[in-house]
Amino acid sequence: MKRLFGTDGIRGVAGTFPLDETTVVRIGKALVDSLHATVDGPPRVVIGRDTRESGPVLEAALARGIVAAGGRVDLGGVLTTPAVACVTRLTGYDAGLVVSASHNPYRDNGIKVFSRAGEKLSDGLEAEIEAAVLDGPGAPVEAARSARAAPSQARGASRPDSGGPALGPAELAELYLGWLLESAGSAAPLKGCTIVLDCANGAACALAPELYRRAGAAVGSIHDRPDGRNINEACGSLHTDALAAEVRAGRADSLPHPPPSRWAPPRSPSATWDGF
Repeated sequence: MKRLFGTDGIRGVAGTFPLDETTVVRIGKALVDSLHATVDGPPRVVIGRDTRESGPVLEAALARGIVAAGGRVDLGGVLTTPAVACVTRLTGYDAGLVVSASHNPYRDNGIKVFSRAGEKLSDGLEAEIEAAVLDGPGAPVEAARSARAAPSQARGASRPDSGGPALGPAELAELYLGWLLESAGSAAPLKGCTIVLDCANGAACALAPELYRRAGAAVGSIHDRPDGRNINEACGSLHTDALAAEVRAGRADSLPHPPPSRWAPPRSPSATWDGF
């Protein structure tokens, strides 16, 4: 039975177990300890987060644990879950972490973990990390050790030089946007379209409008001024009335006209694609 990980990472109320700083540091350390046996040199990890006020504290705690265990960490700042999964795979990080609780209220938060392939961790590796966090380093988890004997490989990705320069938020965001646009297969597949985006005051507030502008659309956005507490507040996937009203008011196209046949949502390298 899982003790920390749920169906989508580790979740809880920020500041309380398992998202208190002490435990989060241990999670960072346990992840890097699990990677040491499968990589040469210091394991390299990227962290992204959403706009919750607790995000920077949890991000910093994870980074402390990673560094304490001998890993290297690049901080992506506010970056969506699929973006972290994508850059983890494309750039060859050994793991990617996202501090986010998706559509939950701001008081909640969570930690999602991606493998080098941009996919969720195996049950065995999650069990090993749980044992290290809850029972202490060296806790016997034979099934977990067997599961990580043959690590998942990032298809076509090369591992970054452990001594290379760190990548910052702007570089990581640009890498993700570039991959999306290249996958669309056209310089301006949405030219002539007017689109309104409900950004839910979340991690896509900057990325999504920029993506659609580069794809050629005229873009408007609502709920795009996060303050740390207004994420998902009467907006986003569970509250679509405001977005529908914008479309009915004529500030966006209900469908692209003409529908650009070459445009399709690109296949994400993440197994948990859930938007931008």
